[in-house]
Parts: sequence; C-alpha cells; structure tokens
Amino acid sequence: MQFTIDSNAYNLKQYTKLTLGEFMTLLGNEPKMPESLKEIYKGELSLKSISDEEYNTVYLPYFIDYIAFATDAPKVELYNCKKEDIERLFSVCIESFNIDENVYYNPDVRSITHKGTTYYLPDRFMRQSKVIDFIDAAQFERIKEMQTGNNLNALRELLLLLLRKDWDKRTPITPQYIQVNMRKFDDLPMTDVLQVYFFLQRQNDICETLSRIATDNQQQNKYAQESHN
Repeated sequence: MQFTIDSNAYNLKQYTKLTLGEFMTLLGNEPKMPESLKEIYKGELSLKSISDEEYNTVYLPYFIDYIAFATDAPKVELYNCKKEDIERLFSVCIESFNIDENVYYNPDVRSITHKGTTYYLPDRFMRQSKVIDFIDAAQFERIKEMQTGNNLNALRELLLLLLRKDWDKRTPITPQYIQVNMRKFDDLPMTDVLQVYFFLQRQNDICETLSRIATDNQQQNKYAQESHN
C-alpha cells in the first residue's frame, strides 16, 4: 500500500521482504498499545468512554508511533497531518501491516536451504506421525508460546526445532543448544520462515480435526450403546 503526505509517497512495510533477524528487530520496536484501546478492540470498552484529553494525549501519539513503525513515513511528517488522516492511516496500518497476498503455504516444501546447507522438515510427521514424536513435550510447549505471542524468541526456537540436517540422527535440542544457536537462522528470508510456520500451523489444524472426529465417534458409539441397552 502506498499513500502520500504533502506530495511525498510512503509505503506500508511488508515483513516478507525482511530476514528473520530484521523482522525480530522490527517487532522489538513495535509501539505498545494503550490498555484501554485493547479493551475497545475486545469490545470490553466503548470509545465514547475515552475523554478528549486522553484521546489527544495518549491515542493520537500512539497512532502516529504505530504508523511510523508500520510504514516508512517519518514522524515529523505525520505530526503535520490532519487528525482524521492519522485515524484513517492507523486503521489501514493496523489491519494491513504484514499482509502479503503472494505468500501462502506450499505443501510441497520439504526443506530449506540456508548458507549452502539443506535443512529438512520432519517428513514422516507430514505423512503419518505427530510432531510430539520428534520433540520433547516441553519444547513443543515453547513452540506453542510463539503462536500466542508470549515469547518473542520462540520463532527462532521454532526453526531450531523443526529444521534439521538429518532427522534420523538429530541432535537433542537442549536449552544450552538453543541459547548458543538462537540466531542461527537470522539471515533466513521471512518467506522461508513462513513456510516453516505454516507447516506447523497446518499440522496443528490436522491434529485438531482428527481430535474432533475421534470425539464425535466416541460420542456416537456411546449413544449407540445406550440406545441398544
């Protein structure tokens, strides 16, 4: 997306054009959303309950900070914009930042090449096994943290856990190993990182579907037995 301020053109940033390291740096600089605004987005609070003073001294500066974070527009330019233009730009940024319609999950991706070395996703997991067969429960829980946004570095851990040179001779991923190798894939393009993330998400979806089917079958069998009796 492109927009103009005083005839100057600016663009919305797309993380798919970054490396993992650049993306992590970007996330580390993301402005903190006011708590009351979070409540508004959750439907727990009405915007009408926010005073004009709070809106002008807390919300508008946050809107400007976020627009500067999500675009290449300098703050000095944004402070010269009209209030309604800032509100409009913030709305677009909060809804569109990071979206790239050209990036999608490719189920044919089985490996990622990084600095001349090929790393493989757990192929057997794709076909018949569960990720828990390859990763200790504690490590899998750390991966799940990444999906809820509770651990910024969990995205780096995800790559260390799911990308291996040889799954049959895999090295145990200990906390010490993670600490030493945390930035191992920081030069990897986010397009490749997303394929690993999409892979995990896809398997989670499959497991949830199979779990629902199993639960439905159990309930149907229980109903059939009760009816028979």
